[in-house]
Amino acid sequence: MAHQWFVKSGRKEHGPFLSSQLKKLAEQGRITPETSVRRGEVGNWVPASKIKGLFPDTRSGLPHVEITKNIFGTLRVGYDCPNCKERLRSPLSDAGNPDSCPNCHVRFTVPGTDALKREKQRQHAELERKQVQAKRKAEQLEQQREQKRQQRVQLAEAIRIANEQRRQREQEKAATIPPPIENFAPTPTSINTTSSSYRSSFRRRPRPKDSTPLIVLGLVVGVVVGGGIVALLLLNRSGTHISAGNSSAQDRSRSTQRADTQSESKSPIATDATDLARAESAKMEAEAAAKKARALQEEITRKTHEELNRQRREEERNAADRAERRKSILAKLDALPAAESRERRILLDRIKACKDRILDVEQYLPILRRDIQGLELDNMLGQAFGTGQSGHFGTPRSQVKQLKLQQYRYYETYLSNTKALLKRTESALEALRVRYEKERNKLLAELASGKS
Repeated sequence: MAHQWFVKSGRKEHGPFLSSQLKKLAEQGRITPETSVRRGEVGNWVPASKIKGLFPDTRSGLPHVEITKNIFGTLRVGYDCPNCKERLRSPLSDAGNPDSCPNCHVRFTVPGTDALKREKQRQHAELERKQVQAKRKAEQLEQQREQKRQQRVQLAEAIRIANEQRRQREQEKAATIPPPIENFAPTPTSINTTSSSYRSSFRRRPRPKDSTPLIVLGLVVGVVVGGGIVALLLLNRSGTHISAGNSSAQDRSRSTQRADTQSESKSPIATDATDLARAESAKMEAEAAAKKARALQEEITRKTHEELNRQRREEERNAADRAERRKSILAKLDALPAAESRERRILLDRIKACKDRILDVEQYLPILRRDIQGLELDNMLGQAFGTGQSGHFGTPRSQVKQLKLQQYRYYETYLSNTKALLKRTESALEALRVRYEKERNKLLAELASGKS
């Protein structure tokens, strides 16, 4: 075994190895009896069990021991009976155990202990390798879970910060909205109803104009005028009632003058009570105006928040639409080269076929032309030598000439049609390039407009 050896694993070849290295690989279990090995660079591939001394069995001492694998993947040891030389097979797991030959019933020890030891080492190494892979995979999964958890935490933090920023912007926008001025009224606490300056200023300050008293005054005047008209009509009918009416009118005027005299003679205490009543009514009006202003401010704030929320939802919807449109445009741009290449390949194949046909026909037409000329010469000679024999000058060559002429005309028509098809195909190829260029520019323009 002082040669160079090559080992085949699947479709790969490894080597070269020295005999000692090959023996060491077999002892480590990296080479099994079913592994294909080759001696030299041009030798034949044979199982490793065929190489003598590569898998020794010093315990049993039985010759011709080989390790094979059945169709189910179970390892078996093959050996010869030490008495009758019958070929026997046993599972590799029975190696080192006593057994008997079924023919001569001689007791012996099943060989293959070294192979069984190597198989156990290989299984142990395979188990350790799988455990290491499982541990590494579990660590990778744990790292992926940790990364996902950190990503979720970062996303939640980003959402929280975005919500806070949005809330601050909304508050700032709400703060910039000016309060309503038309319905503004002073707060009740700012009015001191006990001071004389307030009473004097209140008396000097004119009351706000309101259209309701004017309407009431108009109605009263109308009623009075109507009553006067009715009274005049009644007085015209009955003159006796005029004097009574005059006396009653004089009594009413006297009572009115008496009431005015009494009102002028009232004390200053009644005037202060009237001022306090007016101040109280002004206070109630101020409270009502402030309440109305607060309600109006709350309504404006609510409507402002609703408008901001609507604008935000609309912006999010527009952003999602733009992202979807951008995604579809990018997908179309990615699909354009493949579609163009497919159609271009079809047209190029058609152009190549047309050129090949044109070349073949152009090469064949001179041959036909030469044959037709030769047939014409032969026909002329035949007519000259056949004159006076049959009464006509028809020969088989003339018929062949007619067939050749028909064939020549057919190929000429075929050649012109093929050239026309080639021209149309080249035009279609150019139109294809222009069409895909326009489509690409259109998609790029849509993509640029979506970005802007």
